[in-house]
Amino acid sequence: MFPFPPVVRSFLFSLFERAWLRTALCFCLCATVCASCSVDRHMEKKAGELMARMDAVPDWRQLPRKEISWHQALAMMMERNIDLKKSEQSLKTTKRSVINVFTQIIPGVNLDWMLTKELSDLAKVTASDVEYNTNILFNMPSLTQIPFDYYSAKAAVYTAEKTLEMKKGSWWPDCTSRCFPTGMRRSATITS
Repeated sequence: MFPFPPVVRSFLFSLFERAWLRTALCFCLCATVCASCSVDRHMEKKAGELMARMDAVPDWRQLPRKEISWHQALAMMMERNIDLKKSEQSLKTTKRSVINVFTQIIPGVNLDWMLTKELSDLAKVTASDVEYNTNILFNMPSLTQIPFDYYSAKAAVYTAEKTLEMKKGSWWPDCTSRCFPTGMRRSATITS
């Protein structure tokens, strides 16, 4: 196959292999340098954009002062309370679970289609070459569990409603305990 003896072939192959490795190494080195330069430029560009965006944000101490009434402040605290939002979401989820109980009644439908013709002869398919099978499946164990699942879902809704009511009723002490550490509350009661 090769006109050279095996010793010469191995020598030429090792020369070729060395040259190929050197070329590949040079290529990787150049690609790394170019990539690092472009990454540096990209990072500088993004840092500049971020600094410009931060400079555009107004200082909150220089913004006009807005005064609101006590009732507006309470309404804002109720509206933005994370615990109340979580409880409301939990109530919505449990109400959906009551509806989902009745999805167990929906039967599963299975439709099979079978073609009894060769693939090369599909142009001549007739109605007698096609067969359909339809199965309707009811899950009997889940059908017997519907009353139990329904009442447990209703109990979960009741629990979520009462939890939401409790959190709406006790949000003020909870907010004050988070806003003011115990040391500040004690010092405020001592000085007043």
